Amino acid sequence: MKKLILILLFAAGVSLNTSAQVQKGAMLIGGAVNFSHSNNDEDIVGGDQITGTRNSKTNSFSIIPSFGILITNSLELGVGAGYSFYKSEYSSTDNSYYSLLETKDRRFIINPYLSKYFKIAEKFYITGTFNMEAGFGKKQSVYNISNQEKTKDYNDFSLNFNITPGIRYFINKNWALSGNIGQIYYNWSKSVEDTDMEDNPKESSSNFGVSMELNTFIVGIQYYLHN
Repeated sequence: MKKLILILLFAAGVSLNTSAQVQKGAMLIGGAVNFSHSNNDEDIVGGDQITGTRNSKTNSFSIIPSFGILITNSLELGVGAGYSFYKSEYSSTDNSYYSLLETKDRRFIINPYLSKYFKIAEKFYITGTFNMEAGFGKKQSVYNISNQEKTKDYNDFSLNFNITPGIRYFINKNWALSGNIGQIYYNWSKSVEDTDMEDNPKESSSNFGVSMELNTFIVGIQYYLHN
């Protein structure tokens, strides 16, 4: 009888520790890491003939720890803060008078968000997340002008609004894996060149769209603290 009671208590403990709980008041500590790499080649066309080839290599990396709280049984409100790095290198067999050789972008990020959970199975949820990401940092571009390198430095600011689908899988009561890919987005950015001029040159851009590219793929892990 004692053995039976111990077995039942053990089974109950396992069930408690492995059941997924998305409940109001739960807090979570998590984070996301994103890395992407691309390598592209293209022909350079001048007039009616190919004059050379151009290659571009791009690497990007970001890490954003986050903290959130379940304000209802299916809504999570939180904020993330972190760092991102982006670098592109360009090379060409065409000896142009003016060409871009390299760009680097380093920035700090703050990212408030709101996530909605849709339960599919005991441990599996589909999520939809709206976030506003603000970033600020430094950008550097290196040019080849008449076979001489010239560097331009910029102060950068960006503001992005995204709606992102994702999944959440609970390994046990406290730990969950997450994955996001694709987004509906609106991005706005502004760069101010760092010069000795009284009025520094500025440039800004904005775009809106839908993306399912692999460089939108983000994986993360969350730890849930229950009341």
